[in-house]
Formats: sequence, C-alpha cells, structure tokens
Amino acid sequence: MISTKYSEAIVDVLDILAHMEEEDQERVPQKFIDILKENASPNYISNLDYSKRLVEMDLSDEARSILGVMYRHYWCPEDKKADFEKRVTQNEIEFQKIIREKYNPDEIFKNTGSIVAEEKIINDLNEESDLVEVKKESIFKRIIENIIFMFKDRF
Repeated sequence: MISTKYSEAIVDVLDILAHMEEEDQERVPQKFIDILKENASPNYISNLDYSKRLVEMDLSDEARSILGVMYRHYWCPEDKKADFEKRVTQNEIEFQKIIREKYNPDEIFKNTGSIVAEEKIINDLNEESDLVEVKKESIFKRIIENIIFMFKDRF
C-alpha cells in the first residue's frame, strides 16, 4: 500500500501530465501511466496553478521526485543526461552531508557546557543563606513520642 502523500502526489503528476503537450505525453509508456493511475488517491483533487511555470508551482517533494524520475527516463535528451545525473548525485551528496551534520552520533552524545552549568548550580546553592536546615530525629525519639501521644488521651 502506498502512503497518502505519494498517492496525492501522483494525482498532481497525472494532472501535470494531462496539461503537457501530446508529444511529451506519448514519450511516457502507458504501463507507467497505468501504475500511476492505480496508485492515485481517489479523494484528492489537484489544484495547481497553470499560469505559473512548473518550477514555480507549489508541488510536494514527492511529486517533484516522481517528475524527476519521469524526466530522467522519458524526457531528458541524451546530451543532457550526464549533466542531470551529475546534478542529482551532487544534490544527494549535499543532502547526506546535511543529515550527517544534523544527526552525527559523535555530536549527539557530547555533553558540552553541562559541567559548567552543574558547577554554577552547586555554587549558587552554597551561596544561598535562606536555606532551611532539616534536622532528622532519631528513631528512638520518634517511637517514644508516639507512645506518649497514644497514652496522652488516657491520663
């Protein structure tokens, strides 16, 4: 089962395909279009603004990915395929670099600044003069007080 995001993106892609020139539509194999139609969301309605260029449209990342695959396989001229592949590879490298920086396990478990913060808290607690001193009574004294309290009402 395909996710909701992709099934909605497929509706947008099919709508874009329907608004393309017939020559570009014919380059896409019917089997691929049938697969798209099978996985398209039946409830989602595409509302793309065709007064804008394709690059300016508010398309989801999923729809852009599907269109990118279609461009690479069906519409990209042979002399531009190498440049397109190089750009896709470069974008993937940059994306992986961002992910590596964001989720670097060495950086996640680093405890920067916490020792300084702990020392500051300890110093602040030591400097506080308004702290109340709690005295703990011995257990024997508490037992004796409880016995006196129980017999207090009888005498």
